[in-house]
Amino acid sequence: MKKYSIAEAQTIENKEGQDSAYDVLRGKRIMVVDDMEVNRAIVREAFVSAGAFVEEAADGREALNLFALAPNSFDMIFMDISMPEMDGYAATEAIRALRTPRAGTIPIVALTARSYPEDADRSFAAGMNLHLLKPVDFIQLLNIAVQCIADF
Repeated sequence: MKKYSIAEAQTIENKEGQDSAYDVLRGKRIMVVDDMEVNRAIVREAFVSAGAFVEEAADGREALNLFALAPNSFDMIFMDISMPEMDGYAATEAIRALRTPRAGTIPIVALTARSYPEDADRSFAAGMNLHLLKPVDFIQLLNIAVQCIADF
C-alpha cells in the first residue's frame, strides 16, 4: 500500500501533460467522512464540481457500514480522525480488515486538524495512505485525489 508523507501531500500538483482533475474524477465515487456537516460540504463541493459522486458519512461506523455494503462502489475515502461513535483510526482499521480485495487497496486519506508527527504515524499504522491537514484548498484536494486514484 502506497503511503504519502505530509511533505509529499503538500507538493502534489497537476503536472504538465497530466489529465485534468475534471477528466480523472468525472464519475468517480468518493466517500467523505466527517462529523461536521460544514467540513463535509466543503469537500463535497470540490468533488461534485469536478464531476465526482460523493457519499457522506457522519462518523466512522456509518462509513464502515457504507463501505461494507458496497466495497467496489467507492474509488477513494477522505476520513476525519476525531469523530464520535467510531473515530477515523478505528474505521480505517475495520475497513482494512474486511474480507474483500478492495478493502486493502482503496485509498484512504486522513483529512484532519491533528498536525503532530505521531498523529500522522498513527494514521499510517491504521492503514491510511495519506495524512492531510485541514484546511486544504480545492485545487490541492482535487490533485491529491487524482494522484491517489492514479496510484491505486
